[in-house]
Parts: sequence; structure tokens; C-alpha cells
Amino acid sequence: MAYQPIFTEHHHQSEPSRTLSEDDFAVPVEDRYFEDYKTGSLYEYGYYEVDEAEVVDFAKRFDPQAFHTDPEAAHQAWTRCAGVLLSVPAIA
Repeated sequence: MAYQPIFTEHHHQSEPSRTLSEDDFAVPVEDRYFEDYKTGSLYEYGYYEVDEAEVVDFAKRFDPQAFHTDPEAAHQAWTRCAGVLLSVPAIA
């Protein structure tokens, strides 16, 4: 079974990405906490594409559960999860 991404196109902000500078934050990076990032801001640090083999290798090293490392087990787990989600009444 081949991997099929949910999103097939990149979603970008309306203005082009730029390198962050110290002017973007009130404190230097070594003193920065989560709350120093502005709500709603988008910080892009570039892109790195991974293939299926890299994803599976990562899973084997850090979370070696069958639904992360075996495509058939992943499909079965997703099918069970989707069935449970579809059986829950919608809350409006």
C-alpha cells in the first residue's frame, strides 16, 4: 500500500517568507519562551521532504508500534478509528 498524503499542495501565507531577525522578538533567542511568539504569526524555517522509508525508520526508533511501522496495520488502525469517529453523534 503506497503512502497517500492528505494535503497535495503547500499552504503559504500571503506575503513571502523572510528570515527572522532580533526585531521580531522582544528578547534574544536564548531568553525566549513560548509566550514570546506572537499569536497568529507564521514562522517558516524552510522545507525538508522525507520519504516513506525515513518515516518508518523514525517510527521504528522512537515509537515502534505496528500502526506506525507496518502499512497494513496502519490501514486497519485507521479503519477502526474512523468507524468509532463516525459512530459518535455530531455536536453542533
